[in-house]
Amino acid sequence: MTMTHGFFVSMGGFVTAKGQVLHPITPHALRSRPDIINGIHEISGDEILDKSKGDEITKGLALIQTAWFIAQCIARLCRGLPLIELEVITLAFSFLNIVIRVIWWHKPLDVRFPIRIGPAIQRSLLSDPPPRREPFAPDWIKAIEFTYNLVLNSAVVMFGGETDEEDIPKNAVRVPTLWAGRLHRRSRGKAAAFAIFLAMSFGAIHCIAWNSSFPTMMERALWRITSVTVTVVPFIFFLDAAFMLNVDVPEWYHDLTWWIVLPLGVCSYVVARGVLMVLSFVALRSLPAEVYTDIDWTSYIPHI
Repeated sequence: MTMTHGFFVSMGGFVTAKGQVLHPITPHALRSRPDIINGIHEISGDEILDKSKGDEITKGLALIQTAWFIAQCIARLCRGLPLIELEVITLAFSFLNIVIRVIWWHKPLDVRFPIRIGPAIQRSLLSDPPPRREPFAPDWIKAIEFTYNLVLNSAVVMFGGETDEEDIPKNAVRVPTLWAGRLHRRSRGKAAAFAIFLAMSFGAIHCIAWNSSFPTMMERALWRITSVTVTVVPFIFFLDAAFMLNVDVPEWYHDLTWWIVLPLGVCSYVVARGVLMVLSFVALRSLPAEVYTDIDWTSYIPHI
């Protein structure tokens, strides 16, 4: 199967029908029923992508536009020209945008209806948990888990890992574009490493404005503190999780992590991100003259 097939299976895009009831085909079903794989093989990747609302042209144009902005920022830094704080934040999000678009290159987008495969299959082979109509709960812990899994599941599928199938509701006929199941245990290690790299890189980009011109010294200090916060907090979470998984820690340490470290870290990260966003707009009231200097791209063209 192609990468597109892998994404489509994780999305619950292949179903089997029994009467009017559709049952999503999960990775568990693929492992237990080889005949299902034969049915999926009959569906080409092009047929799946034909149902997608995005093609290579639209994805490519969006990727080029984002890459052009990043190239402009890099060129300004190479020429010794400053980036305003709002540009630095946009650069950080552009980095995430590039990563997600590359990971999602083969992912079908906004598919409304699934593809039916073969005859009806015993329901217990397709999904194990009780029926649910909502793919994720609305509480804040589920929201964090969803954001975490959203990028990681895509990366895991891209690099050959697995996701757990039990998060796909039995009676679902589609999942939203921003859908993420839970990670398979065998894939959590590589996914966690990828997540830490991504989160720390996102935070470190804000440090580009470390010595930028700020209207006041207080704003510069706030920017530095919050930039370090959004860079370090994900790494602290990673170290704490790795320690708990590899060391037999006492019960009080688990309580300390779940009731103090995690809430405090999440709150500090959210506040730091909010402060960075506010500072980027507040700093627009007093900009240095150099920010209005355009890049002379002809200077990069070899000439005599």
